Formats: sequence, C-alpha cells, structure tokens
Amino acid sequence: MKAIKVKIYPNKSQSELINKHFGCCRFIYNFALQKSIEFYQQNQKHLSPFNIIIMLPELKKENEWLKDVHSQALQQTIRDVDSAFSHFFKKNNKFPKFKSKHNPKQSYRLPQGFKINIEKKHIKVPKLGWIKFRDKFNISPDVEFRNITISKDCGIFCFYLL
Repeated sequence: MKAIKVKIYPNKSQSELINKHFGCCRFIYNFALQKSIEFYQQNQKHLSPFNIIIMLPELKKENEWLKDVHSQALQQTIRDVDSAFSHFFKKNNKFPKFKSKHNPKQSYRLPQGFKINIEKKHIKVPKLGWIKFRDKFNISPDVEFRNITISKDCGIFCFYLL
C-alpha cells in the first residue's frame, strides 16, 4: 500500500500543538534510545518497547509538559525506536541516532483515532481537532488507513496516510 501525502493548513493554536508533539516525541525517542543503549550495554539483550512504555506515567509526573500531547504518539515513538534497533540488529540499517530539534524535518505518528472528511476537506486528529487540507486525492471509500504521520519540512505541514 502506498502512502498519500497531503498538505494541511492548521491554525495558530494547532500549529503550536503540533510543534509540542514534535518536541515531546523527540524527547521520548531520545529517552527510549538512551534506555535501550544502556540496557544493551549491561545485558547484551534488546529492551522490549513494553518495558519503556510502562515508564511513561512516571515520566509524565516528572515532566508535566508531556501530558499536553496524545499518549499514543509517545507510545508509537517508543515502538519506532524498537523498530530502529531491530533493523540494526538484522543489519538492515545503521545504528539509530538521537534526534535533534535543529533538523528541519520533524514528524510524529498516530496509529488510530483520526477521521477524514473528504467532502469538506478536513481531517480530525486527536488533541488537534479538525484541520483543513486542500490537495485532491482519489480514495475509494472502502480503504482503511492504518496510521497517520503529521510532519513538518521547512515550515510546511503535511500528513501522510498509510
């Protein structure tokens, strides 16, 4: 199945919340990567994503700003770290790198909870509400999307449906 890329037009508050999601997911990615590296160095074993996901409530108590974003985005980020490690151990990719806020490409992924209204050209994203989009794409009504990725590249917001 191919991904569909569509440009979105969030309002100011939605843009700020999207940027918060990017920052929180980057923080969680780096946290999960650090924990995975430490665990591997001590035990020579791969750390399960579940073991990191159960640390999220405690992290949210220590860092109140993590509560502003959707929890599934944070959980998906931890699963992405696990995927990066799995690909590394299978020798498909290089060792995972820490994410930087100075990278012009930022993104986060949600596995569920989004709705698309093609007629009104709006997409509903958890915590963000309805966001306008303009691009035209032909989708048959029976297609189910597995997840959505919200991204920003050089200041332009898009979503990818897969």
